[in-house]
Amino acid sequence: MTQKDIILELLRWNGAAGITALDALEIGCFRLAARIADLRADGYEITSTMEETRTGKRIARYRIVEAAEQLTLVVA
Repeated sequence: MTQKDIILELLRWNGAAGITALDALEIGCFRLAARIADLRADGYEITSTMEETRTGKRIARYRIVEAAEQLTLVVA
C-alpha cells in the first residue's frame, strides 16, 4: 500500500474531521501537501481549510468530498 493509498484511507476514515500534516507524520508521510496534490490529480475532490493552532501557527486541514456510492475501501 502506497502513502497515497494510506492518505486516501485516512481522509475517508476521518470524514468531516479531516487530516493535518501532524496526522500524516504518524504514518511517516512528511509531504502531505504533495500526496494531496497527487490525489487531486487522480480526480479526488479534496478541500482544504486553514486553521490557527493554540500557539498561533497556521495549518491546513484536508477533507475528502465523496458521494456515498464512491466510498470503497482499498484492501492490499
